[in-house]
Amino acid sequence: MELAQPPDLIISDYHLLDESTGVQAVVNVRSVFDTEIPAFIVSGDTSRVVQDAKQVANSVLLAKPVHSDGLLARARAAISTGRADGV
Repeated sequence: MELAQPPDLIISDYHLLDESTGVQAVVNVRSVFDTEIPAFIVSGDTSRVVQDAKQVANSVLLAKPVHSDGLLARARAAISTGRADGV
């Protein structure tokens, strides 16, 4: 699937298929569009493994369970400001 324009927001689980991560997905999508798209990386994993997600600029690591009202509020803020950490 190809997109003509960058997405307004990336939401990814941390652990993806084939041992890839949400961090890698965010970096790859951003490189395709050459822009720092705001991103939420979601994980139920509390180990040090997911700490690299905290190092990704303009992104937030969200702990599961993520409540839909809070996620929607954060998403609206991120889309309007272009900043994932705006809430």
